[in-house]
Amino acid sequence: FFIIILVLFLAEVAGAVVILVFKPVADDMISKLGVEAVKSIKKDFGSNSDVTGLWNATMETLRCCGVNNYTDFTDSPFYREQNGSYPPQCCPPVVRRCTAATVNNTFNTTISGCFPEISRLIGANTVGIVAVALGIAGFQKFPSVLRSSSAFSTCEEVPQCSKKFLCVLNVYLDVMSDGKDALKDNPSQGSLKENLEDCMEALDLFLNNHFRESLERLRPRVQDSMYHALIYATVLEMRAMMTFDHDDIANAGATMKRAQEDENMVSFIKGGIKVRNSYLIYKELDSYIQSQDTVVGPSHLHLKGGVAFGIGAFNLTLSLFPARILKVLEFAGFSGDKDYGLSQLLGGATVGNLRSMLCALLLLCYHTFLTFILGTGEGEVTEAEKLLAPFRLRYPKGAIFLFFAGRTEEMKGNIDKAVCLFEEGCKAQQEWKQFHHMCYWELLWCFTYKHMWKMAYFYADLLTKESRWSQAMYVYMKAACLSMLNKEESRPFGEDEVELFRLPVPVLEMMYMWNGFTMIRRCPELTDAMMQTLQEAELTLEAAPGNEYSVDDHCVIQLLKGLCLQNQGRIPAAENCFNTVYRSEKKIRYDHYLVPNALLELGLLCISQNRREEAIKLLHKAK
Repeated sequence: FFIIILVLFLAEVAGAVVILVFKPVADDMISKLGVEAVKSIKKDFGSNSDVTGLWNATMETLRCCGVNNYTDFTDSPFYREQNGSYPPQCCPPVVRRCTAATVNNTFNTTISGCFPEISRLIGANTVGIVAVALGIAGFQKFPSVLRSSSAFSTCEEVPQCSKKFLCVLNVYLDVMSDGKDALKDNPSQGSLKENLEDCMEALDLFLNNHFRESLERLRPRVQDSMYHALIYATVLEMRAMMTFDHDDIANAGATMKRAQEDENMVSFIKGGIKVRNSYLIYKELDSYIQSQDTVVGPSHLHLKGGVAFGIGAFNLTLSLFPARILKVLEFAGFSGDKDYGLSQLLGGATVGNLRSMLCALLLLCYHTFLTFILGTGEGEVTEAEKLLAPFRLRYPKGAIFLFFAGRTEEMKGNIDKAVCLFEEGCKAQQEWKQFHHMCYWELLWCFTYKHMWKMAYFYADLLTKESRWSQAMYVYMKAACLSMLNKEESRPFGEDEVELFRLPVPVLEMMYMWNGFTMIRRCPELTDAMMQTLQEAELTLEAAPGNEYSVDDHCVIQLLKGLCLQNQGRIPAAENCFNTVYRSEKKIRYDHYLVPNALLELGLLCISQNRREEAIKLLHKAK
């Protein structure tokens, strides 16, 4: 087992592409990893049973000794306890006591270090390892960082924003990996049915905005019920993600992980394969549920919902990978069928079970956010509304569902109705102000679409003062909104950010980055207002003296005008705007992203016109 995961770990660290193309770099990375392995041996071999057992198994299987050779064990706990002896694997079988003198007298080329042996295996099986590495690396990367105690507790290995998100993800890894041990050590005091019913009631409290009561209902059973711990940690996780407070994140993680962390390489490696193991378990359970041998018990719906959530989440997430990588992942045992993933999540969301909310929230996030952030803004409004309908009936004042209801109206172009729903979501509860911040962000954009710059500034300012998520973004949006006002209008705000802006329409440029023009395409009056703003900015730019930024600014306006013209159905004029940007490629000095984005928009326009061959050529150019 250790040999397999160690080879996979090395293959992942070196990188599949690096192995194929940059062999010296791969060797260097493996060498650096070997240094850390030697430190682990000198510290733990002989005193830590996990480290000792895994290294013994490795050396016996590969017929190797240490990382580089027998000297790696010098001064280790084993070496000291055995009065200067080395592990028997470092000497031929006929030798009774393996000492330095014995090794030097009998050592031959068949007993080499384990890392040179593994390097030889990698070199001899490069193609296979690359295929497996690409398939597993995507799911091992985060868990392996998370399972490293030093990365989790001190978070020195990752940036500030990333470390907190990774720490939050650790909660779910702990649920998957340690739930069995938790139940073994702390047997449940109630029946499965009682635990599930109690958790469902606590979940109802949470979704009805009774957050404190929900936590108080769950807290007494966290130590002895995996299900209570799961829901309790989920609530804490949501709070942690919204507050972005390190203490909240640490508290959420501690709820699911009471055991002492093991800060050695073995824990680092063992954690790396847990997500893949969980996926294989999900697949086995899915096959069992769909087989004729399935035994339907009183808790079958909860089991089915949990499997639907796991299988659906894996398939939907992997389907977002590029096609080439997805093929390799499928070869390694994963699957990335988007339609199957969506159907599984939909099934889990529509049948009342403990994970219905998780299935529904993941689907709502996909339909209303991921398709805009990672896609072209083709959100499934109808599907989102169908998902929301039963939850809106059951939790009419639930802040979460009011937020998603507002988002769906925003996608439909019903901006005024969206504003009302977001404001209602803020009024629905005052306990967790972080829910308000999600609504503030959407309200900022709603008022941007409506050209109500002062209101947009108001919400950007609120976020700057109250939210920790992205101060840079909030301050930028404040300044961008002020830049859309004339000097007399912006003066009462007492801000000077506007003086920093030379950009013609910075807030509309940022709106494009968030697929905002897709939002307003169903609302002609908003598109017309955007076009008028862009035309005015174009006239101002033409009247101003030329400078080094003039071509860049002109191209920004042309790109955004093309989007408005496309929304208005004026296809030839839109194409002309995008082509103007493309023809200006050599003149653009700073905003080089404009050309690939113009080609992308031109390609998408051709797709909408069924001009497939032309679209493919344009998209290849954009790459």
